[in-house]
Amino acid sequence: MILQNIILVIIELFYCSIDVMLLHYFCSILMTKKKKNMFVEISIYCIAVIGVFLLTYGTLFSKSGNLLSFLIMLLYAYIIFEKASSGAFITVSFYYICSGIVTLLTASVVPMVFDTSISSIMSNPLFRSLIVLFTKLLILLIGFFCRNKFSLYSDNTVNLRGVLIFFVIVFVNLTFVFEFVYLSEEIPLENLVLTMIFTFIIFIVLITILMMKYIDEKEKTINLEIKLEEANRKNEEYIKIASDQVEIMRVKHDLKNHLVVLDSFIQQNGIEDAKKYLDKLFVHPGLKSYVNTKNMIINAVMNQKIAEYPNIRFKVRHDDNFYNISDTALTIILGNALDNAIEAVKFMNSPEVKVVFSENENYIKLYIENPFSIQPIIRRGKFITQKDSRFSGIGINNILQASKSVGGEAVFKVESNVFKLVVLVDKHFNQ
Repeated sequence: MILQNIILVIIELFYCSIDVMLLHYFCSILMTKKKKNMFVEISIYCIAVIGVFLLTYGTLFSKSGNLLSFLIMLLYAYIIFEKASSGAFITVSFYYICSGIVTLLTASVVPMVFDTSISSIMSNPLFRSLIVLFTKLLILLIGFFCRNKFSLYSDNTVNLRGVLIFFVIVFVNLTFVFEFVYLSEEIPLENLVLTMIFTFIIFIVLITILMMKYIDEKEKTINLEIKLEEANRKNEEYIKIASDQVEIMRVKHDLKNHLVVLDSFIQQNGIEDAKKYLDKLFVHPGLKSYVNTKNMIINAVMNQKIAEYPNIRFKVRHDDNFYNISDTALTIILGNALDNAIEAVKFMNSPEVKVVFSENENYIKLYIENPFSIQPIIRRGKFITQKDSRFSGIGINNILQASKSVGGEAVFKVESNVFKLVVLVDKHFNQ
């Protein structure tokens, strides 16, 4: 008997947990969540669940208990979400009204369908649990409708995660209900076993489907973020390249004036003055050229990076080839790779980055090597971002995707505190 009472308490606690979870979902429709530590957020959630449970369970149930539970949920919404107190009050009130209406309709319709009184139905733990969970499901569906119609922050990942958590909690709840029914011996064992098997199969299938959908949506979201980052990086590189070209055009525009000045120095036998003037001109960023290949993208990106970081020693080697790779792909690969290398070495005492471009009849090869001070983490063959380091998952994914788009392959290695990148592109790809 004691065990049955404990199970009943656990079941009621799960009901309260679902109530707070549904409240959280409704609040997320019109409000944005505050940035809090996950442990703190879970702790606040558990405190709210226990508070609502203590105020609504058994003999403590009363109008004052309902009012106090409303205040607890209002406080929960105010702590977890960012909005004025009036916004939290409206959202919690809306949730309470929806919950009350759905509960009232269920309590009115179910007795008519089964031709019995609501008290006799609610006295059976199994039927009571099914009705309560069905009511919560209807409230969740109302929440879905409201999110799709009114939310400014609609996200399929959030929707699927909410449904998945809901069904997991319901599944665990039904497990305790079946345990209680088994101990009370109110239903023949054979019927109970068949009901349990049928219910568990349905829930396992549902949870599996939802889990797969959630993973798929999460992957789509991550891919979208990578594409956005890739687009932003590409735009930044193009802007820098365009800026360099504008600077060169300005120098060319003033070239006539510079030639006039030099001519006057020469006519006045001011050879030393002319040399000093030329030295000043060559210091101008628009006239500096550190790398001079037959590929304008390589020249632009490399010269811009070298000029931007004069304290880093760049060792660049290349042969006399054109390196005909898509401008977009080449910009993304070289830009991300150099940014990663620069971030890894720029705070070192003797920063150095080695870059090698080579080409033969079949392949174009890019090799970049740099030391590092922070050990990168490799999980499942992928580099994980570290604080103050640019072994960035997004940057490396950009390189991998851009390499693949031109029929190439990117390989990353770490040897003796040196990070190495090799990109090999097939020249005959799509020919």
